[in-house]
Amino acid sequence: MLIMDPLPPDNLSAPLPGNVAGEVSGRSAWSRSNLTLGQWQIWYELRLGSSSRPHYTRSPLSAAFTFYANLDTRLFRQAFQSVVERSDGLRTVFVEEDSVPQRHVLPSIPMAMDIVDLSATYQPSAAYEQWMAERDLRPLSPADRLFDSTLLRLSDQHYVWRLVLHRLIADSHTLGLVYRYTADAYAAAASGTIDALGALPSFEDYARHDRKQAGTAVAPEGRGSAQPLGRPAKPLPVPGERYVLDLGTERTARLRRTAAAAAAAAALGSDETGAAIFLIAASVLAALLARRRRCRCVYIDTDLDLRHLGPWQDTPGRISRAHTLTVEDVQQQSLDSLTARLGRELAKAYQGGQGAQNADRPVPACSALLQVDDVAFPPFAGAEVKVARLDTCYSLRKSGEAHEARLEPSICLRIEGYSGRDNLKAVFTFGSGHLGETRGPQLAQEYMRLLDALLSAREQPISSLCL
Repeated sequence: MLIMDPLPPDNLSAPLPGNVAGEVSGRSAWSRSNLTLGQWQIWYELRLGSSSRPHYTRSPLSAAFTFYANLDTRLFRQAFQSVVERSDGLRTVFVEEDSVPQRHVLPSIPMAMDIVDLSATYQPSAAYEQWMAERDLRPLSPADRLFDSTLLRLSDQHYVWRLVLHRLIADSHTLGLVYRYTADAYAAAASGTIDALGALPSFEDYARHDRKQAGTAVAPEGRGSAQPLGRPAKPLPVPGERYVLDLGTERTARLRRTAAAAAAAAALGSDETGAAIFLIAASVLAALLARRRRCRCVYIDTDLDLRHLGPWQDTPGRISRAHTLTVEDVQQQSLDSLTARLGRELAKAYQGGQGAQNADRPVPACSALLQVDDVAFPPFAGAEVKVARLDTCYSLRKSGEAHEARLEPSICLRIEGYSGRDNLKAVFTFGSGHLGETRGPQLAQEYMRLLDALLSAREQPISSLCL
């Protein structure tokens, strides 16, 4: 039996999504739905199989947590099960009723974690790689369960926890929360106090707040050929190359120092280091596109917002809204002026509840996608954890239709600190066909040179830099 707590249509008098469900108007669909605005954006991406926008879909979050310690698999499963049972966000599924998506909360999800023992295989590491490759082919279904959790045992002192979370219920902040709550529950299980753990912060409370705030939001418009939400679409291939580059400890420390100053200058309203790092990374990305493609106007898509430090920072299931930030005359600006302008754009987008607008971009090669995942993962049961993100930044849509191919972004970049926050990594995915003959590694290295140059001359116009 499904349990649903429908939300009241608060503040729904302003313009909202256009026709996204066949003959159901966007206003009617939104008012009859109970999704948050961020979930609505993700649902819209899943629904459209052929449309000019949005031109990409966010892939599920996938991470591997490696522990070199002797863990108790029974307690680990009990701990994760406790987190699922105490979190309405993780038990959320989505179904369509009269062509309108509805969010439901399952009363329980039994056996939420699988245990796989590979220690007796001839080569556990090879068996692990094969298992991971096969498991990656299994899609998540929004109508059934929106996570996949498995603990793999490679030896008495080597375990890997593979966790996949659908974008409908998670962003990178939620990934960190689920890890932290599971670690706390494992410690409670080991001490025999797990039954005393209380409920986790309610996603339902957050959803009410979000829908009330979304009264002035503008979500995607347009029509498209729909795919039933309950049937997971085939994974979309990511065009172009993928390249990972370490920033290094010295450059990371320098970036963090500059980010602290940028946060104050941009008046973000909180000491949000991740947002400040995003502003710098976005400025450098804009400079790269402006130099490489001679773009006067650059579009930066992101799902970063300013709510992680708000009252919902400990709520599993909340997801960031997508925004598009626009910056003009990039070459004539300095790093300080770019970060200040992008900071104002980001704050304006959040305060107005605006969603990403991907239409009418005259030069699609001047658009990029950017994420900053500066998430900390404390020790688990006293053991250090090695974290690896397995998903790409985004899965980019590309079809045979000319207008879709024209909208393919040039670059997707994720700045992440999973392998160590003192040495950030830059994960690049390059769209095919927009950046000429330059190969991915060359572009990544050019990005690093621009980053170093701009950090060294923050007040100097980009056009005057010697690169």
